[in-house]
Amino acid sequence: MDHYIERVVDLLEPPLNRIHNMSADEARQRVLSGKPELVREIDGSFALLARDGKTVRMARSLDRPMRYFLAKRHEGPALIVADRIDAIYQQLKAEGLDNQFHPSYTRMVPAHYVVEIQLVGCPDPDPTYTRFFTPQRDALPGDLDEIGRSYIGALAGEIAKWLRAVSLPHSPHPDPFPGGEGTAAVSLGSLDGLPTDSAPGYSKSRGTFLPLLGERAGVRARQSSESIIPTKQLHEGSSAPPIGVCFSGGIDSGSVFLVTYHVMRKLGMSPSRLKAFTLNFGDGPDFQQAREFLDQLGLGLFLEPIEANLDAIDVAETIRVLEDYKPLDVECASMGLTLCRGIRARYPDWKFLIDGDGGDENLKDYPIEENPELTIRSVVNNLMLYQEGWGVGRIKHSLTYSGGLSRSYTRTYAPAKQFGFDGFSPYTRPSVIEVAEGIPFTALTSMSVEKLYSLKGEIVSRGVKAITGFDMPIFPKRRFQHGALPREQLRRHLPDQESAYRRQLSAIYACASNIDSE
Repeated sequence: MDHYIERVVDLLEPPLNRIHNMSADEARQRVLSGKPELVREIDGSFALLARDGKTVRMARSLDRPMRYFLAKRHEGPALIVADRIDAIYQQLKAEGLDNQFHPSYTRMVPAHYVVEIQLVGCPDPDPTYTRFFTPQRDALPGDLDEIGRSYIGALAGEIAKWLRAVSLPHSPHPDPFPGGEGTAAVSLGSLDGLPTDSAPGYSKSRGTFLPLLGERAGVRARQSSESIIPTKQLHEGSSAPPIGVCFSGGIDSGSVFLVTYHVMRKLGMSPSRLKAFTLNFGDGPDFQQAREFLDQLGLGLFLEPIEANLDAIDVAETIRVLEDYKPLDVECASMGLTLCRGIRARYPDWKFLIDGDGGDENLKDYPIEENPELTIRSVVNNLMLYQEGWGVGRIKHSLTYSGGLSRSYTRTYAPAKQFGFDGFSPYTRPSVIEVAEGIPFTALTSMSVEKLYSLKGEIVSRGVKAITGFDMPIFPKRRFQHGALPREQLRRHLPDQESAYRRQLSAIYACASNIDSE
């Protein structure tokens, strides 16, 4: 028997990890342990690989695409790990192994799982999957006010952690949890207008608000440091970075904007750092909606339209950046690229963007009638269906692309990264999803599609009112792409032709056959 020399090439970018309660090295050790309860305690955004001999374990958060490819060498297997398919291809090409490559041979690490691979040569064993995030379903009572406060309270906690981290990037605790003896500290729970630590379910260990998911639901608080920061550091100087909200005036981006504005003020941060960027082709409904949303609340000065020309939309560019072919994602990513390009042209040094991606998935707010595979029962009864698809180990689960938002988050991640932005989607955080999955959808909807569609606006508006005091305007749901452009114009520029998009993606690598059918 040959003695195999296995090799691992980690092309992931460590600076993209934003972990709030431990060092990256400790987080990797938790992934290496393979123990789901330890991995679940990693608080933040991450894509991590850890290795011990021939055993490799990988895990990621919902907002961090993570792919891998196992190549054959005479000396032994080579595992290439990156956030993009083209990065894997370029590495294989540099090593003279690109003759083994096909995009459908790459694999996506599914969000919320530890993936274990044994590098033992040929034939390669299948990876194993261990779930590390399993929120309790139907854990909340049916009171919409309490649900809204829990949901938006969790959102506020995540936004507060992120704002602190990006505002104090050079802190010895960039997460940040400095505290210390003699320090005048302010915790999230003690801020006026935000959830207090006396409220039921407030988790001091997480520094966030999970009312009704604590003792009542038996959800164990995860281990982390106390969420505190010196008062004198909260009032930042001129070096504090500006924050841009990708804004349409819809429920998700609207709530993110209002909560971000509220939290910034409560943390002593200047709201002058904040802008609401709205993509404007001149005749799309989103710009008018965005202006009406902010004007109703007396916040119109924060609106900044990003004007664009339809000629800026290049389907070939979108597919190359997105590395996927699903029409809705191609459409959304095209709008994202156009918005990010416009912001970058106007502000060469802008870095931080925040958005509402994940909000539709959390509150199951997609038109069921547009997908013949879905019924209201499948949507309501399947854990995190819109976040994870049909799930690992199911026939409809794509190994190349994962499923649900675990797959399609590249529509947000890839455009932002293409133009050098550091993006954040607080609705994708586990603490927020945990509240959403605890909502008793069956009892609240009585399996009525119309009731399900109306639920999101009720929950979010009540929660925003409870946390921020704002009476948030609620407009009818529209997808990002349908708000930027009227549907008829959109279809002329981006036809609904999945097979054509598949061929364009395959053509990037001169592959004759279509890629993975899922």
